[in-house]
Amino acid sequence: MLKLRLVMVVLACTLGCKSSKLVPIKPRASIAVPAGLNANDVEVVVLYELADKRVPVDLKPGERIANTSRFLFLYRSGPVPVRKPSWYPESVEQGLVYAGFEKGQHYLRVAIEYTDSAVQIRLIESRNLLQIDQRIHRNAVVWIDQLEVRIRRALGKMATTRALGGRKPK
Repeated sequence: MLKLRLVMVVLACTLGCKSSKLVPIKPRASIAVPAGLNANDVEVVVLYELADKRVPVDLKPGERIANTSRFLFLYRSGPVPVRKPSWYPESVEQGLVYAGFEKGQHYLRVAIEYTDSAVQIRLIESRNLLQIDQRIHRNAVVWIDQLEVRIRRALGKMATTRALGGRKPK
């Protein structure tokens, strides 16, 4: 009888610990695109930010990346550093970038939809993040929050650079 109680306590603790790590998957507020930028600029900012690279200073307003699929190939074929948790571009369509995130055995995929006025991030799928119905491990939400901050910051930098006529802010 004592063994049965012990097993029940351990099981309750294990299930309780896992469920306490789950949070609701809520629709995310959109990110406003700063004045002076268009959808093409947003695509450039998102792709360069996912690749963890700086947007070229000589990139003119509205200028497209010569070939988006070429950009993705160059990103993937570059030197592979020690694997660290990071976001990366997976595919690109007009008005939509799919991005992946890996940390150990955990995987997260989001869709980043964009227009001239807004950017919207949506969770698409996950692996090993305890996703059940409309709940997911809290770390997934933290990682998406961090991506959102990075995109906001990069959009702001590009808008500021454009407003200053290409000069770096002091």
